[in-house]
Amino acid sequence: MPNQTSIQIKLPAELEQHYVSIFASLSNKLGDIAPLRDRMLKADYVANGVYTEKWASPTDREKKLDEVVPIVNSQVGTALAFLSKTFLSSDTIFPIVSAPEGDDIAIQFNTLISNYADDFQWRRNLLVALGKGLRYPLMAVECTWETRKVNKAVNKLKGNTPQISTEATVKSGFSIKSLDMYNVFWDSSVSPARISEDGEYAGYVEAMTGSLMIRKLQNLGALDALTKSNVAKLMLAIGTKSYYVPMHQASGNTTGGSHANFPLGETFGINQDGTPYTGEKQRLEFTSSLYEVTTIYYRMLPVLLGLTEADLPGIDINSLQVFKFIIVGGSVIAYAEVRTNAHELLPIFFGQPFENGLGYSTNSLSEDLLPLQNTASTLLTGDLQSMRRLLADRMLYNPEMVEHKDINSASVTNKIPVKNTAYGRNLSEAIYQIPFEDRLAGTRIQAAQQILSFSMMLSGQNAVTQGQFVKGNKTNSQFDQVVNNSSARQVQMALLLEDQFFSPIKNTLISDMLQYQDPVEILDRSTGATVKVDPSALRQAIYRFEVTDGLIDAAKVSNIDSLQLALQAIQANPQLSMGYNLPKLFSHIMTLLGIKDMDDFILQQPQQPTQPTQPTQEQPYVV
Repeated sequence: MPNQTSIQIKLPAELEQHYVSIFASLSNKLGDIAPLRDRMLKADYVANGVYTEKWASPTDREKKLDEVVPIVNSQVGTALAFLSKTFLSSDTIFPIVSAPEGDDIAIQFNTLISNYADDFQWRRNLLVALGKGLRYPLMAVECTWETRKVNKAVNKLKGNTPQISTEATVKSGFSIKSLDMYNVFWDSSVSPARISEDGEYAGYVEAMTGSLMIRKLQNLGALDALTKSNVAKLMLAIGTKSYYVPMHQASGNTTGGSHANFPLGETFGINQDGTPYTGEKQRLEFTSSLYEVTTIYYRMLPVLLGLTEADLPGIDINSLQVFKFIIVGGSVIAYAEVRTNAHELLPIFFGQPFENGLGYSTNSLSEDLLPLQNTASTLLTGDLQSMRRLLADRMLYNPEMVEHKDINSASVTNKIPVKNTAYGRNLSEAIYQIPFEDRLAGTRIQAAQQILSFSMMLSGQNAVTQGQFVKGNKTNSQFDQVVNNSSARQVQMALLLEDQFFSPIKNTLISDMLQYQDPVEILDRSTGATVKVDPSALRQAIYRFEVTDGLIDAAKVSNIDSLQLALQAIQANPQLSMGYNLPKLFSHIMTLLGIKDMDDFILQQPQQPTQPTQPTQEQPYVV
């Protein structure tokens, strides 16, 4: 089934190799991010507790510092916990609030968004992306309206007996996918926060098994439009060329499952060498390599790509369009589409939690803290080495008087026998202890603790923000003020992410929902009630709504506290209660608080029986 967010196109056969060369030049941009890859590798080494900044060979993986002061991982983890609590802790993630008359529409929006978040694992993907943003110079997610083919269980009657069966259906929704920054390429002529709006291209490379590649293309409806010969070319496009595997992942990320003994000729009418199948029993022996699948979003004039109005019916070929291409093995164009999204953005969004105007030279939190961690770890290691030196002191010994194995015995209680040649000689001649005095003993630990406090100043954190108890004599208000001041730097980071990263995602979410959501009845998973979604009503009411998140709090936007005070004041004042609809105000407050089934508790007023009207008796006229 073709993706409804796009119009699948058939590229001119005579220009296919030209397109392949264009896309190859774009995917070669992966080489341009080599300096960023080195920085990301360094951050990953630190996250894995590796001291050496760069491994010389795979055999160096076990080279670790004996002791590492946990500065980077602990403070990056604290910052990630703050961001996850700020942006990802609510059930809906991006809740929508409305005026009282739009409560029913808000429930439809929030139920849809909650289902998208569960079906497409928003929390997991956003949490992984935010973690990369704190370790790496930048992060990226792909946000698209996605259609997946799924099976569901249904009841079918066989005679008069119900039988369980399955039928194919589709599941559509808004997908948020965290991208592997080692294999993402983009238009680096614009700043990261502007790539989706101003960039010419962005894409990523994946390595996947043949079955996963086929499922990806089937969900897009790509295989339906391919000839048997082209499908065979896909199956032959094995191997990874541009896909980059970091050394610390190399053990489990470079091989895939075996696809041996596949009847390519009999199924697709083509032999392994590309010649037509003539009936001979030939079978392709696949290797265990993976398929390299490149996804490219490209903003360009269709006419410059050699496309005509016949190729794109209903599309202005002289205006900029966003195309999506999927290339397998760097040589076979498996899928091509022109996207019809109203937002006209490249659906890959980049973010930098510590954007400071330096572009790609901006340091991540991990990079800022690493020098302090290395210094503190060196001081700690020096102090521990001094203690080891003191316990196992070096000495000189005379091998004519004592044995080597006796001097270096692991037991601290073993006696040291003296050789016969030592009889009658001064035993001080057998062993000489080298004097050792560490005048800095204990001071290095204090210096490491001071460096730890410097790192707290750098990241804007303290022991309280990391969940540690701090004794003191402050009052509750003074303590709350200290905590609020300590989170100011974290709030600044969240403000940057809200504007550069989450706001474009929210705008894209609403745009795609209004454009592509079908009428449907879905289950509200928090209440168990069925919600009927009317897309036409959503489109009419959207401009009266506001999309919130953990930073733009729904309670602040809708002034829930003020509404609750107003409700109490109206209840206490009879004159006010006569001028306001208290049940409607109470229901609106409950809806803003997330209670979606208040209508189930409305008391139905019993109908009063109508009394038959008595004919009025005419009164006599009295003079």
